[in-house]
Amino acid sequence: MQIARRKSGIKYVSLSLLAIWLLPTVCGAGDYPITVDFTGEYVNETCEVSVNGGSNSETVSLPLISTTALSNSGGEGGKTGFNVTLNECASNQAVLLRFNSNYSSADTLSGNLLNQTGGGYSKNLQLRLRKEDNSQMIIDDLNTADRFEIREGETPVTHQYYVTYYSGSDGPVTAGKVYAVAGITLEYE
Repeated sequence: MQIARRKSGIKYVSLSLLAIWLLPTVCGAGDYPITVDFTGEYVNETCEVSVNGGSNSETVSLPLISTTALSNSGGEGGKTGFNVTLNECASNQAVLLRFNSNYSSADTLSGNLLNQTGGGYSKNLQLRLRKEDNSQMIIDDLNTADRFEIREGETPVTHQYYVTYYSGSDGPVTAGKVYAVAGITLEYE
């Protein structure tokens, strides 16, 4: 008989907790205040972005190169320039531009975009992005973002960038197709 009471006591505690968790759903909204917090930021206007004088979604074609050019880990080749232009921005502000990995994976060690995987795609190949001064723009990294200074009456503003093939550290690069997509994130100061 005592064993049964102990078991029922444990069940009672469990049922009490369950009853407390269900209590708010059974009671009316007037018994418990319900709050919803909304946050956001209103900005004057955002910039229009174009790549190579076209739309905000363009293709940059790298040249054909031999796998021997990337035979060692950390090798780079096929440097190709492209432009990003900001237009119709609010005046007298700074805009930080960074590339993100929203559409293709990135290697967190090298900071590069990873090539598409699957049949026919080059293995161990990455794409490295660089600023006009040749410094690397690490994917998803605000610390390596490029700064656009937007002055009164001085838009559009164009910056030059480069993309290169890059040999990762997971073995030799194999011949094949290359495809990766970088998103662009703008942060207004």
